[in-house]
Amino acid sequence: MKNTNKLFTVLIISLSLLSLIACNPLQSFNLDSDQVVENAADITDFDLPEGYQPDFSVNVNGYRIAAFNPGDGISHIYFLQSENEVDEETLQKALDKLVPGTKDRESRMKVLETYAMVIRGEDTTVIINEGINSENVKYRQAMAAFPGKLGPAMIVISEPTSTWDQEKINVFLESIR
Repeated sequence: MKNTNKLFTVLIISLSLLSLIACNPLQSFNLDSDQVVENAADITDFDLPEGYQPDFSVNVNGYRIAAFNPGDGISHIYFLQSENEVDEETLQKALDKLVPGTKDRESRMKVLETYAMVIRGEDTTVIINEGINSENVKYRQAMAAFPGKLGPAMIVISEPTSTWDQEKINVFLESIR
């Protein structure tokens, strides 16, 4: 459980960082669609799933985040990247500890499965979690670490279980180049 908590801590810190940046107008938080796409292109190239649109981006202190959503208020795709190579080892170690059946009480997430995939020419593990969000909506999340253009990167895809389409998720993940 401690290892699962590390990953969720990384995610919570990332989202907390976003919140802090959003509250500080001096930081690089952007809602401009073109800038979000440009920021995402600095992380990786990909074919965005149908219906998803740019949401926001952040670029601060060597960290970059680009977010997309389909406008339903629940589903999201986040690309996160660090220009610090040391973060790659930390991230990969945390992800490697997640195995099916692992639960995290704080986030109310459970690891359903893991599977191997090649993203940007590198073998990686995709982790599928399921949980209940703050609105009591059951959702799934796919996470994978991969080599970004400027350093270690991670993708997080979240959608309600009612609209989750694993084939669509895999096609999207395979499009990351």
